[in-house]
Amino acid sequence: MLNSLIKLLKILNSEDSPASIAFAIFFALWFVISPTFSFAKWLLLLVVPLLKIHLTSFLLFSAIFFLVKSPIQSSLDGLGRWLLENDALLPLWTQLSGTPINDWFALNNSLSLASFVFGLLLIAPTVWVLSKLITSYRGRFKAMLDSLYFVKILKTSK
Repeated sequence: MLNSLIKLLKILNSEDSPASIAFAIFFALWFVISPTFSFAKWLLLLVVPLLKIHLTSFLLFSAIFFLVKSPIQSSLDGLGRWLLENDALLPLWTQLSGTPINDWFALNNSLSLASFVFGLLLIAPTVWVLSKLITSYRGRFKAMLDSLYFVKILKTSK
């Protein structure tokens, strides 16, 4: 736990761009909520190093999000089931049923569909908010936190 806090402070205080860290946090969440052996999960594992996203952030937040995976996935499963059973979307699912996209991403599975839709719809706003939060932390709270006795002890311990 203490090591995770130290790593988090190192990530937030690093010289890496806030966008890189924000993308890493978002992709970690998307990675964790995707079903275990899905194509989307493997695709994310390829995309993260190719886009030069902050790998330490990705790994740390994957571990953190894994702790809250079950409640998030159960909510997404309900959303996916609603999307699949929605009569207005039935023509779309009929058209997609024979395509390779449906086979690759398993869009007939409620959790796969919901995590895919979640990732596509929320990537831009989530990365924007996280980037603003990281920038705000670095501008306002970094100096204040660095002066705290507890943080000084953490920095000297590792």
